[in-house]
Amino acid sequence: EHKITFRPSFGPDQATDTPLMMHYLGNFFADSGQVTAILAISLVWLGFTCIGAMSAGTQRLAEADIFCGWAVVSTAFVTLGVFSDLSFTVIAGLMALIAAASAVLMVRRGLDGSLLTMAKLVAVGAPLLVLASAVSISQWDEFTDWAIIPRYMLTTDYFPSKGNPFTNASYAAYPYSWHFVGYLAGRIGGGLIESAGALMNVALLLSFAMISVRLVGWGAARPDWAQRPAWWLIGLAALSTTLLSPTFAQKVVITYYADTSSAVAAGIAAVLAWRILVTLAEDDSVAARTLAWQLGLVLMLLVNLKQATFVLFVLITIALLLMAWRDPAIRLWQAVRLLPLIVIPPIAIYLMWRYHVTSELVSGEFALRPFAEWHIDILPDIISTMLLVLAKKGYYLALVVILIVFGLRALWRPKSDFGRLAGTAALIILGYEAFLLLAYTASFGRPDALRAASFWRYNMHLGLIVVAFTVFGAATLWRLRAQSWPHWKRFAWLPVILVIAAPFGFAQKLRFDREPWIMHYRMVAADAAPKMQADERLAILDPLGSGESSAIARFETDGQATFVGFLGAFHNTRAEGIQSFMQSINAKWLIVFSLNPAAQAEIKLPLKTGTTYLLAKDGDSWRIETTWPQTATR
Repeated sequence: EHKITFRPSFGPDQATDTPLMMHYLGNFFADSGQVTAILAISLVWLGFTCIGAMSAGTQRLAEADIFCGWAVVSTAFVTLGVFSDLSFTVIAGLMALIAAASAVLMVRRGLDGSLLTMAKLVAVGAPLLVLASAVSISQWDEFTDWAIIPRYMLTTDYFPSKGNPFTNASYAAYPYSWHFVGYLAGRIGGGLIESAGALMNVALLLSFAMISVRLVGWGAARPDWAQRPAWWLIGLAALSTTLLSPTFAQKVVITYYADTSSAVAAGIAAVLAWRILVTLAEDDSVAARTLAWQLGLVLMLLVNLKQATFVLFVLITIALLLMAWRDPAIRLWQAVRLLPLIVIPPIAIYLMWRYHVTSELVSGEFALRPFAEWHIDILPDIISTMLLVLAKKGYYLALVVILIVFGLRALWRPKSDFGRLAGTAALIILGYEAFLLLAYTASFGRPDALRAASFWRYNMHLGLIVVAFTVFGAATLWRLRAQSWPHWKRFAWLPVILVIAAPFGFAQKLRFDREPWIMHYRMVAADAAPKMQADERLAILDPLGSGESSAIARFETDGQATFVGFLGAFHNTRAEGIQSFMQSINAKWLIVFSLNPAAQAEIKLPLKTGTTYLLAKDGDSWRIETTWPQTATR
């Protein structure tokens, strides 16, 4: 019986000439390109914020400015990129001019206090930001989608289309708002910045920490705290979105993945929906309209981040209406009257992108299966797997259960701001879990449905909604029960120390991109690529590998060779499978990352385990072009 085992194609080299301290410092300092990366992301963040500040009135939630501005920029790219022949460079230039003009107007109007809050958050988050700036891409989906698409955009300067196909991207039809960040950072920096995704993710978490500061001020009935927040509050807010967040996962945050941005946008949207309810209950229609417009912009951004986030837009809108209907202090028609401001922007950008997908793209996204192919027969198994995944995340599950209990209670009669937030959050979370169950049943393949593939990662989209509820609830509890405790200020320094120290303590864990096999795969492919011509065919042989080596090699050799396939442990690695693969590829080049007896017999060269080979085809036989020892390179 054939047995599949996964292991790196080599073992770590225990002997190293690199001093331990120098290796540790390498987690934070890699090369001078980090300065470029930080400057590029800083300019992107400031540009979005300035545009967002000019997009709404003085009664806006200033902490949402970056997301509103990002939505405006995304809409400009989608509209002009789909319906005109303008290149992305021209569109980016137009957005830069608008951002500069917005910055001038922003200064003349008077800088908002939220910028001071963000400056303090950046100060305490500096170690994490520096570490993120040193990161290289390392995850499978980064090599096949999240990093390769911005690189295509920088090269071609247009959306994918029939005349401009992104042949090496798995999901080229996914929405592009997250890709615009990588594109703009790369345009500023002069090429793809591999750490741009990680840097922006950390910056977005710090941006949401501004919301945490505001939530503490509201919950504790101390709005002055949010105007000039003390350092202890800055530290707590930063902890709420990083170390204490129930969904902080380094292999999602410190990457190019769009899940963190989706979570932050969903969290901001939920808070805005809640604040609309609060202002309606206070009969402040002007503030409600301003917040509704901001919510519409944030939802416009949200639906253009990932394919599944359209559901979050629908759920947030429904939750707002249901809570308005249940709230005795609000007349439903007041909320309904705000709907055009809330729903027209996200629907508009969604329809524009759908038009482009249907007219120019043929694949690259998930789709519903015919009803006859739905996995209804394994529905109990899917549900049990989903519950098992959540049970393993006890901290997150506990907070969600508490939230839902308070939320369902508030649905009966929401009498307070806390109840309004709990009810809104509970409706969104329950609705999204129901949607994920539907997706596993109606869209995913059977094996992925049975294991509830990426279920935890999808739950991360809800993580900052949970954080908002927890922060506001804790602040409310403090106001009601604990504010008279005389000793709490003795520990005011602790949050700041924890935020600053955590990246140093967890540096090795956060720099998972320095895993030796990832570095080896990248080094081999980068060395091999210059030897190849664009019309020459390349294949990967790695019968003991999961396929990660192939994804990395394809990324590194893109544009310098024609990738024609790989064989890994999931394929038939017996003699007949190896023979069939070698005959079908008709390749000029073959990279061999691992060997089994069948592969050695088929290649007919004295290859040894513990070595990676680049083979070149000479007539009907192979010759060894280059070799690399399989040892950890630090």
